[in-house]
This record gives sequence, structure tokens and C-alpha cells, in this order.
Amino acid sequence: MTWKPHIESLEKSVSKYPYIFSKIRHFVPLYISRQLYYSLSKLTYGIEVWPTAYTSSTYSIATIQKKIFRIISFSGFKDHSGPLFKLWRILPMQELVNFKIALLMHQIINNRFHRFPFVIQFSRPTHNYSTRFANGNSLSFPLTHTNHKLRSLHHAGAAVWNSLPSQTQQTSFRLFKQTLFSQLIDNICSNCRKCSI
Repeated sequence: MTWKPHIESLEKSVSKYPYIFSKIRHFVPLYISRQLYYSLSKLTYGIEVWPTAYTSSTYSIATIQKKIFRIISFSGFKDHSGPLFKLWRILPMQELVNFKIALLMHQIINNRFHRFPFVIQFSRPTHNYSTRFANGNSLSFPLTHTNHKLRSLHHAGAAVWNSLPSQTQQTSFRLFKQTLFSQLIDNICSNCRKCSI
């Protein structure tokens, strides 16, 4: 299964949004434009499993998202979008994908994901020697032989989960969501050369 056809269809559907926002931005305040952006649920449908799609497919969606924020904030066509996301406290597409994956992982690991009759099974490292993944809440990566499995939710979910601080992993879902969102917002442009100039 691949989400590439869905994303390509989505790209055609949302490609008109920048034009729409370019017209309405002159008649509504910024906070209304922000609320209208949040109403675009189509833009993030099934985003948790987008790692199964090729980067070239999702890149166009991320470009449209950046274009929308440059338009509604009256920024230049080539202005850096990172500070805009940080100012408006909205996650860029890749960070949004990781955020949604992390929320899904928290529910799966804590046996709170009942949306489907089956869930992906994850395992812990089983070796006895000392490594940074030997203890704590880290997950083992599934054995992969193909690029498709490397981009699967099974692999991406373990990667995202293992990248989180242990203290964050062990919080309640509500606190986990709030803490992780704030961390991702704070990290926008943290290693950006444009923002360090």
C-alpha cells in the first residue's frame, strides 16, 4: 500500500488554496485566516502514514503550506517561512507528520489505540549489553530489506518515538501532546543558517 496516489490527488486539490487566501487576506484579520487554515482538514488527512510516500510527493504539499503562510502574512515570495510558523505556532509539514506519528505511537504503546481492529506491534530491545537503547522506553527497529519498509509507519514510528526524551514519553497523553508541540515549535529554525545571520 502506498499513499503516493492520494498525495498526488491532494496536491491537485489544495493547489488552489494559495489563490483563495491571496483574495480573502484583504478582507479578514490574520486570526481569521489562521482559523481558516486550520479548517483545511483535507491537507492533513492520514498524515500519520505519509512516510510511506516518497519525499518528492510530500515536498509539493509542504511547498503549498509555506506559500499559504507567506500569502496570509503578506510576506515576500522568497521570505523564510520558519519564523512565520514559529510566530503563528503552527508546525511545518514535516514536523506535523512527526507530531502526528508521535501521538499515534503514544496511544499504541499505552494500549489506547482502538480505532482499527488491529495495530502495529512494536518490540523493545532484548540484548543484555549496555547501549543507550538497552533501557527505558526505546523500541527496536523492524528488520528491513526494502526502501518501502524503511519508509513504513512501523519503522518511522519507532524512529520518532526513540527520538523523544524519556521524560516526555512517560507523561499522560494530554501532557505529552502539549509538551511535544511546544518542543517542536521551539525547535523551528533552531539550526537554521538563515535565522542565525
